[in-house]
Amino acid sequence: MKLRFLALGPFDKLKCVQVEKGSMPCLEELIIESCKPLEKLPSGIEHLEKLKVLKFIDMPDEFTKKLMRDGQDDCYLKVAHVPEVYYGYRRGGGWDIVLTKAIV
Repeated sequence: MKLRFLALGPFDKLKCVQVEKGSMPCLEELIIESCKPLEKLPSGIEHLEKLKVLKFIDMPDEFTKKLMRDGQDDCYLKVAHVPEVYYGYRRGGGWDIVLTKAIV
């Protein structure tokens, strides 16, 4: 059986995540939630070639802004192969989930 879904969080001390080439070749969905110290996308995320859904929940604003197409760095390009990229944040006691990118 191959890993197809992975959720990370909450981790209050997680500062970086590294994905090695060839690791998790069947991963289709990745969720990273409530990892406030994480400042950038997982290094090597572009190696997750089968990734279909990527979600960032309750992450710092600076982190999620980097995922936008008009971001100042190459974060958007690193997840260009992922059909659906979401981020979520708390608002008014509930959650808002925003689809930042969808390939239809």
